[in-house]
Amino acid sequence: MTKMTRIRSAAFLPVFLCLAETACTSGGDLNVGDDRSGEFGQVLEDYAAQWDGYAQAYTFRGDGSDRVRLTLDASGNGSLRFGDEELIGPATEVEALYPPLGPAQDPTDYGGGIRSGFAYPVAGATVEAARLQLSSDTETLMGSWCALAGPEPVPGYPCDIGAIPETWNAGEGDCSFGPERTPVDCFIALQCPLCDCDGATCSTTDAQQMRVDGALSDDGNTFEGTLQLGVPDGERVTIVLTRQ
Repeated sequence: MTKMTRIRSAAFLPVFLCLAETACTSGGDLNVGDDRSGEFGQVLEDYAAQWDGYAQAYTFRGDGSDRVRLTLDASGNGSLRFGDEELIGPATEVEALYPPLGPAQDPTDYGGGIRSGFAYPVAGATVEAARLQLSSDTETLMGSWCALAGPEPVPGYPCDIGAIPETWNAGEGDCSFGPERTPVDCFIALQCPLCDCDGATCSTTDAQQMRVDGALSDDGNTFEGTLQLGVPDGERVTIVLTRQ
């Protein structure tokens, strides 16, 4: 091999290696696999991120915001959060409304379900046909209050979904039960039907589920889908989230 041939071969080698590794650019290193336009969303790991966005033409009970946040890890576990309200701590008093009314909430619009200020747990999210599918129990919101109340927050008064006192009166600030019309705090009477008790402990009823079904944009940075507010017949709302 002549000297000129050796020079040309040496000059060609870096170019060959660069093409083989598909990782050379004039502006710095490029990780192999970065150019996946149109391929995002096939596996669960593509959705593992913190997402922040909004619900179209919908506001959430509590603070009246349309904000939606989703946090998800590569195993499909995380949380769904709505609104801008600060997270609400666990219940500390049985004879009190829990969660407390939000800053933009009508006092008559109370109950379990979806509202701002709570991180609803997500477990076991899956991907099918390039669409993320996940669900969460809307009644987990009441878990701490039900546990605090217990099966019998007032002697003789059962705290349980479907446990109906023998007689019942619920006027404004005047609640009672049983043949003797034993007084019971109205907040207890209002909230106990959202609990499920086994004789020793109380938890939430698991009566409602919310579901999310959606897909990623071509660049993997936007998630758009449907939030179903209760299964099987709950309202469906379009949500648009951006990777943070």
